Amino acid sequence: MAIAGSSFAQDVEPRKDRKEFEKMTMEERAEKRTEKMKAELELTEVQAIEIKSLNEEHMKEMDEIRAEMKKLKERAKAKKDAHHEKVNAVLTAEQREKHEAKMAEHKKRHEMRKRQCHHNPEEE
Repeated sequence: MAIAGSSFAQDVEPRKDRKEFEKMTMEERAEKRTEKMKAELELTEVQAIEIKSLNEEHMKEMDEIRAEMKKLKERAKAKKDAHHEKVNAVLTAEQREKHEAKMAEHKKRHEMRKRQCHHNPEEE
């Protein structure tokens, strides 16, 4: 059942409409998802009401998790930046240059792997 739910999420939130979907209120997102499920699954009105309630509850929980994740990412970035500054304070100018080059190369490889993982042939 979780697989079916995720496929609905993907259908409701295609990449190109993701920003638009994120700008919607929680209630609007739940309504849109419910309407799509209602049409595709031929839900009864009773089912649609219950599904909408479940969708709203889920949207609220996910919004809370996203807010927590955003705070954690900000905290992690601050820690990483502080560490980077401390390391640079110990290194000579030449060592910093080498270190920066290594970090840039690592970041480039990471971005390439990230793009490969998120490759979607349908978007081409």
